[in-house]
Amino acid sequence: MSDAVQIPGYKIESVLGYGGMSTVYLAEQESLGRRVALKVMSESLTHDPTYTKRFLKEARIIAQLNYPYIIVIYDYGVVGSHHYIAMECVDGGDLFRRVKQGMTVTEILDVIYQVAKALSYAHGKGYIHRDIKPGNILFREDGTVVLSDFGLAKGLTDNTQVTAAGMTLGTPAYMSPEQAFGEQLDSRSDLYSLGCVLYFMLTQEKPYTADNPVALAMKHLRDPIPQLPAELTWLQPVVDKLMAKKPEDRYQYGEDLARDVQQFRDEDSVTPIKPSLFPPGGGAADADELVLDESESFSSLDVLKAVDDFSQNRERVEPGTADSGLKLVEDTSDTEEPLSMGGFSRQVAEAGNRSQPIDSKAYLRSQREAQMAPNTGDPQTYEQTLAQPAVAVGRNSVAPEEAIRPENIKERSRGEIPVVSRREEEPRTKVSRLVVVAIVAAIIVTIVNVGAGIYLANQRNVPTISKTEEQSQLDERRWTAPAKKLITFADTLASGGVGPKMVVVGSGSYQMGDLSGRYGPSAQPVRMVHLTRDFAIGVNEVTFDDYALYASATGQPMPSDRGWGRGNRPVIYVSWQDATEYADWLSRETGRRYRLPTEAEWEYASRAGADTDYWWGEWPNHDFANFGSEVCCRGKMSGADQWSEETATVGAFPANEFGLHDTLGNVWEWVQDCWNVDHYGAPASGTVRQDGDCSKRVVRGGSWSDIPRNASAAARGRAPLDKKLAFIGFRVVREQ
Repeated sequence: MSDAVQIPGYKIESVLGYGGMSTVYLAEQESLGRRVALKVMSESLTHDPTYTKRFLKEARIIAQLNYPYIIVIYDYGVVGSHHYIAMECVDGGDLFRRVKQGMTVTEILDVIYQVAKALSYAHGKGYIHRDIKPGNILFREDGTVVLSDFGLAKGLTDNTQVTAAGMTLGTPAYMSPEQAFGEQLDSRSDLYSLGCVLYFMLTQEKPYTADNPVALAMKHLRDPIPQLPAELTWLQPVVDKLMAKKPEDRYQYGEDLARDVQQFRDEDSVTPIKPSLFPPGGGAADADELVLDESESFSSLDVLKAVDDFSQNRERVEPGTADSGLKLVEDTSDTEEPLSMGGFSRQVAEAGNRSQPIDSKAYLRSQREAQMAPNTGDPQTYEQTLAQPAVAVGRNSVAPEEAIRPENIKERSRGEIPVVSRREEEPRTKVSRLVVVAIVAAIIVTIVNVGAGIYLANQRNVPTISKTEEQSQLDERRWTAPAKKLITFADTLASGGVGPKMVVVGSGSYQMGDLSGRYGPSAQPVRMVHLTRDFAIGVNEVTFDDYALYASATGQPMPSDRGWGRGNRPVIYVSWQDATEYADWLSRETGRRYRLPTEAEWEYASRAGADTDYWWGEWPNHDFANFGSEVCCRGKMSGADQWSEETATVGAFPANEFGLHDTLGNVWEWVQDCWNVDHYGAPASGTVRQDGDCSKRVVRGGSWSDIPRNASAAARGRAPLDKKLAFIGFRVVREQ
């Protein structure tokens, strides 16, 4: 093709790209008959030892990096005035072109995962890239990512001065603050650059723009981390941790980033819906990024002189942040009468006859509530409260008798809050101050005597509590255990033993979905759901012990426990089909109808009346659930992971208001519903959703391996119905 460049042993066919330092040709290596990318250094630079040393260093570094996501080198040589590197020909285009064509979030996370793994490997070998940008991330024909162009790469322990003193090399749009200042770099600089690339992929915009490289460098140094669009706020913590101004606040290793991204990327695992962000041909950044070598150099003194122009440091604003053999629950709300709590009459009677100890935590809470509540003239005791049936009315619930009225359903479906009128107060008769004092004194004496009597009558059942512990229990959300008596039972099995422990949940209405707006479109729209029937649901996830009875009776093999132990841990490696068959077996053994919960039933029971992201409050807390990675919430998460990377025994964490343990974290839980990308079209009656992709089923609640966002009340995942994974289990529902 070209008479100007002749490299013996290579037949040059065309130009693939070019830049200030080199030109890359498509060529054929004649000895092996294979296509290669032939990178030839600009002839004008061959007399400058700085550039020839850098070119040779690039070849030697690549030769030492044998990894699937890193470019492969075949040859290096010098012919006359031409220095060349023969490399793998990667003809799937670069990342800039891919972004311009349009990428889904799934594809974006796949890229980040592979580049993170490549960087982890290179850093482990002692090299930093120093020029991570879209143009240096290529694709093979099979879609595999290839990290290329190690022209600016340097050893972490290499003190050789190749760059002129006072000069900074790199691509300003993706350069870390310390790189812009010409400071000592380590692997965390590459991760900052990858954060800029991630932001570019998600938004088609560079994180910062300016008129010149110096001004751009100052924005990396001083400006707040840019915020993602509302539908992508669930990825903001990852961007924040990659692009933190201080290296110590970033991911420390590429492997850490890869592990977090892995939570989202596997198509067959439980991942939030990943919408396509950009239509094909959507706008992208400047076309000059298609040039092979985009790196620029500028003096760090120029940066220092420009500080005054960027002296205003703006405060960062935190964002708000189907198979005919498969049995599904049909929507029979038009043909069956709603069940009252009496539908579980036997369990109610048994619960009334059992002597149950008073929960000291609930006792403390009830006493405080009683002190704060107005006097209604109904002197109901704590024991009377305990004896009442558990009715599902909480902060995010509507009383069943009110919810099912047509006018109320219409009103609440618009998301409005009903106006409750108060009774007009009767005119108060004036009394003398002496009479008032006498009445107050009498009331105080009565309260003291009654309170003492209740306390002494129940002292045998209330553990001793110190003043410090009492204050902690009053203040901490974890101590707000159910104040009403829980109706629990376990059905006897015909083949021997008993089934899982169940708790009765009363009918009611609640708002289902992403109430805080932090989760994403798959949990939208928020809508009122009206459950007109009571149901019983497992207090815990089905354990290995529970499942062993089924396996023994039916001859089914026991799933693997991954070496963590069985017994009272949730059963894992069970498919949706396995879980459904287990529920059918329970039905045959007990003569009662067992099944998986519907998605609406699951969220209702999990929230237990709460309208926050977690049943205990607004932010994740390791003291209440077993979840994994801690990329979350700008420091608002609390507690310490007690179970590392494995399941916890059921009941190891506090129960929610309805008496359920581990609805969030530990293992994802299968529900009946077919997968849909959002809640549009879902039945308001809370029955099973049978449209959508029924080859995949919904899982809820997050797991031991998930980031906190996935272990929230609104989080939704999906998995093929025959998939068996170490982080999916289930719990069952029993109908009357």
